[in-house]
Amino acid sequence: MKSCVHLLASFAVLSFSQSTLCAQDKAPWSGPAAAAESASKPSTPAGTEPVAGETRNPKFPDRTELATLLPTATVGSAEKSRIIGVMKSALEGKELMVMGIGTSIMAGANANDFKKTSLSPLVYNWWVSKFPKTKINFFNAGIGASSAVYAVHRAERDILKFNPDFTVIDYAGGEKNFEAEGFEGLIRKMLIQRPQSAMLSIIECGKNPGMPSELHLAVCENYGIPVLSVPQVLQPMLKSGRLVWADWSADTIHPSNDGHAMIADLIISFLEVCYKEATASTTPVEIGELKPPVTKNGFAKSSVKDSSNFTPESSGNWTPYHDSSSWNNSWAANAEGQPMVLKLKAKSLIFGYRKTIKPTNGKLIVKMDGQQIKEIDPNFKNGWGDWVPNETVFKADTAEEHTIEFVYSGSPGEPVLIKYLLIAE
Repeated sequence: MKSCVHLLASFAVLSFSQSTLCAQDKAPWSGPAAAAESASKPSTPAGTEPVAGETRNPKFPDRTELATLLPTATVGSAEKSRIIGVMKSALEGKELMVMGIGTSIMAGANANDFKKTSLSPLVYNWWVSKFPKTKINFFNAGIGASSAVYAVHRAERDILKFNPDFTVIDYAGGEKNFEAEGFEGLIRKMLIQRPQSAMLSIIECGKNPGMPSELHLAVCENYGIPVLSVPQVLQPMLKSGRLVWADWSADTIHPSNDGHAMIADLIISFLEVCYKEATASTTPVEIGELKPPVTKNGFAKSSVKDSSNFTPESSGNWTPYHDSSSWNNSWAANAEGQPMVLKLKAKSLIFGYRKTIKPTNGKLIVKMDGQQIKEIDPNFKNGWGDWVPNETVFKADTAEEHTIEFVYSGSPGEPVLIKYLLIAE
């Protein structure tokens, strides 16, 4: 499997308009979507035009064929009203923000040039071509190996500040109920801020494809968000022999340039249907009131905390970790000593830590109200790279008061890093 270490703790930060393309923020790694996760501003315009995708493998379906497969690909809601409303605004010349939110595929994994061959810039290019007189901005908030639960907590920091008008979200494949709750929380935050904001949910395809939970589909239905399934289109082509897995991916999940292009073209085929309806009618689109949540909606008031914006009750021998990598603003300990102590009242606490390929002597012990509840080994021996798993400390329907301790256990060595705290109040 191709290493994804560059993507797993990275944040693809790009801002385009039809006259400018902004280069990615510099980061101490390389990769198709390399940019520091903590960055949250588009970088300085470089004056480069967005470029269309490269020549594609003729075995893959083109947009005309994909348009005929839309009934097969649409597995949930096919509601188009919000997207049509955004397009009507674009036809009137109103400036728009197009976004991509999701995991490593949205961040551009396996595309050899993020700006030219990954799915979200390809979708952005369609908007530019359809609305040449309108300023269309673009921002990609994809982070590899992340989740909808992480996304809802980072929404204010990374997403809402850019006021998205149209967003492609790729948190659908195989989500559990816990993740569906995060998915709904993200959608609700976006719609509360901008009721007219339009979204489209895509289900990606791994070698062993999953399907979204019924709860996930119910969330999309509740808010009128169309759902397109890549497996519904790809799997018949694999079974018939038209394509082999190597055509689609060099590993078990991340698509090739041709795969990125096919996903983008599937989305664009749906957008073309919306465009025809938007241009055929002058009737304004009316947006109804926000419906009650489908899930418990426990992440409605949630945020990301790290050493730059949160002070523990006691730091113990844990210190802020500062360097030029994506691990900047973590908390670090490399020997036994006093614990880092949190005292908080919250509905839930989740933390992300570094799982590392570097040999690490220490373990991470987590205690709640004086009782040990977790022992975590941060070693990722023979893994593909460092990444950030999430661990749930507690989750409740109402806010609870708890004292949490993080303890380094073991002989001195490579630092154990706590990347962030996800707190829902």
